[in-house]
Amino acid sequence: MAAKAAREMSNSFRDLTIALAICTVANPAAGTTPSTTVITTGEEQKAVEQHATDWERPDAGDFANVPDLVHTVLVQRGDPTPDPEELRRKAVRAMSQVLSEQSAKETPEAADKRQSTWLDHVRESRSFTGVIRDASWPDDKARQEGIDAGIRAMLPTGSWLLPQEQAEPIRRMMKAREQDPDKQSGAPASFELKRLEAGVIYLRIPTFEDATLGRRIVDALQKELAAGADGVLIDLRDNPGGQPEPANAVADVFLDHKTLQIMRFQDGRLLKIVSRPGASDVALAVLANRNTGSAAEMLAMALRDNDRGIVVGERTAGALFGKDGVDLPDGRMVLFRCEPTILSPSKANYTARGIPPNKLIDADPSAGNAVVQEGLRALRTAAVK
Repeated sequence: MAAKAAREMSNSFRDLTIALAICTVANPAAGTTPSTTVITTGEEQKAVEQHATDWERPDAGDFANVPDLVHTVLVQRGDPTPDPEELRRKAVRAMSQVLSEQSAKETPEAADKRQSTWLDHVRESRSFTGVIRDASWPDDKARQEGIDAGIRAMLPTGSWLLPQEQAEPIRRMMKAREQDPDKQSGAPASFELKRLEAGVIYLRIPTFEDATLGRRIVDALQKELAAGADGVLIDLRDNPGGQPEPANAVADVFLDHKTLQIMRFQDGRLLKIVSRPGASDVALAVLANRNTGSAAEMLAMALRDNDRGIVVGERTAGALFGKDGVDLPDGRMVLFRCEPTILSPSKANYTARGIPPNKLIDADPSAGNAVVQEGLRALRTAAVK
């Protein structure tokens, strides 16, 4: 694996999903059983080295216009594997529609003719430059709207064109992930661990966006468990996720050599993540709501699917995918939803639809303590069983 890709993906399990997703693959032969690779938590970087292929992000400065850049990225990534001609057609149709709306008297026939002319030009030149340069846009605003329409038309579901103010924090986050965890600036992500009542440990995790978080949570949690506990209540409400490595480290404490998640690639290959042997058998409940996403959902999913924890609250966000961004010359960013598909241990796909709770209750933190009390009731019931 190229050194650049290794640096970019170091210490980030989300980057593992990105790197694995961009492998160039073909559909397996009919009737062929897809191969399955099994790794245990803590061996993610080894899996990256074995499975990842390098993907050179295009430099925005190398492109005369943004649609060319986006088109190139989509074709290179194969995310999902696109038809280059269809991408061009979508962009041309969308840009032409914007120009058509600016021309009140234009007939559908004229719009069709213009689209055909534009598409022929893009096919021949393999670039949108001429279309953007030569089109009779009424003004610069209409021209920009046309370009943006073309970009959005090409983007797959779950990808976004972000304005500069939204792109900047993501750039900083990605840059921080490329650094050595011990050299990252800023305070480490916090979590709350306390005794809620006799025998019950309460663990609130606001985010998994810290490579050191898993180790710190596990050390603190195991210390409390060693002091004696009947149950643990894990609060993942409003946790937007982050890096799945810390989430998998927490799952390791409660799941004894169990599947945590399965990654399915476009060619049918499967990568199975399995917890390590040795786990606590205390009763377990998880609090989740509609803002529980990404790696936080993976933790809830692993516990629920293995019948190890009762999920109390609301259906989660369904954001079980990685994301990767490509900078645009004007300061904006195209944020891509990344394959592979993340499946639960039972191979259920909760992407977009979210993970359903075992006990449905309003889990908005502003709703008060009701969801915590419901979680405690679930723990008592599980302890009796």
